[in-house]
Amino acid sequence: MHSVIISLKEKTKSMNANIRAALGLTLLVILWMFTGIFGCSEKEAAPTQEHQKTTVTVQTSQAQPYTQMLTLYGRTEAKIAAKVAAQTDGEVVKLIKNTGDAVSQSDSLLQIDLGTRSADLAAARAELKEAKTLYDAASKLSKEGFKSTTTLAEREAQYARAKQTVADIEQNITFTNVQSPVTGRVEERLVSVGDYVKAGDQLFTVVGDEEYLLVGYASQKDQAHIKKDVVTTAQLANGQTVDGVVSFVSNFGDNTTRTYRVEVRVDGKKYTVPAGMTATINIPLEETTAHLVPHSALVLDDAGSMGVRVVMADNAVQFIPVDNFKDTKEGLWLTGLPEEIKLIVRGQNAVKSGDQVMSVEDE
Repeated sequence: MHSVIISLKEKTKSMNANIRAALGLTLLVILWMFTGIFGCSEKEAAPTQEHQKTTVTVQTSQAQPYTQMLTLYGRTEAKIAAKVAAQTDGEVVKLIKNTGDAVSQSDSLLQIDLGTRSADLAAARAELKEAKTLYDAASKLSKEGFKSTTTLAEREAQYARAKQTVADIEQNITFTNVQSPVTGRVEERLVSVGDYVKAGDQLFTVVGDEEYLLVGYASQKDQAHIKKDVVTTAQLANGQTVDGVVSFVSNFGDNTTRTYRVEVRVDGKKYTVPAGMTATINIPLEETTAHLVPHSALVLDDAGSMGVRVVMADNAVQFIPVDNFKDTKEGLWLTGLPEEIKLIVRGQNAVKSGDQVMSVEDE
């Protein structure tokens, strides 16, 4: 009996060892299988990820002829603003034109009292007549040998002085009738009836209406590119649009702002332009080529530079910085780009320079 029990125990130990060995082998097989599967998946997945590309939408853009425009912010000015001053002394006895009145050149503006000028003229003319008579007599006697050369010269001088006196008084009388020097309108009246004025006192300001000026100031960079006689357009603060011609570009910059005065002449027969009004002046510069792109195509790179992203021939993304563009309702006109580009218009913010992409043409 005892030997039987010992035999059973030995068989049980042998069976337990076999089971443990089988279980261990099974675990090793399972681990090997999982290792193989995952290893295979990683090897197969790696090429897939390596060749995966971002899809972007592009527009093929061809450069177009384009005229660069320079925009200056300035104001309107009167081409002529004449300050009419008195040329003789006297009391203002009559106002003929008032503030706001239209005038033509040589129209009377006011009348200054003649005073004693008429009487002075009559006396001067009488003296002139006497001086002429004496000069003629001396000249005749001199020719006959009865008068000396000295006496003739004295009579001639007296006659000349008498003529000059008459001319001076006649001119002084014309000064009492103050006239407009230009065609336009009275912008300012500074005197009233009864005022006593002296020669040199300002009486009126008359603004000419045959020409007006648009005045702006160009930067040091732009001054050399502005040409005379170029036709320009401008928008005034009152909504009026006018055209004109560049008539002057200064070669002397302002000491403070380092800018250069630019004048555009506007035809007063075509437009009535208020002086002193804000104006946005658009001046054509040189002819070049540019791309018209959507506003949304403009992006910033990591350095903060503004530009666009394009797809190159090898399907790589390239960032092209732009520093010269014109904003319009239709889009942005960009200069300095290649003649033809594949512009990324969707997905441009999801890629960077050097990325390989798949491009789809925008419909």
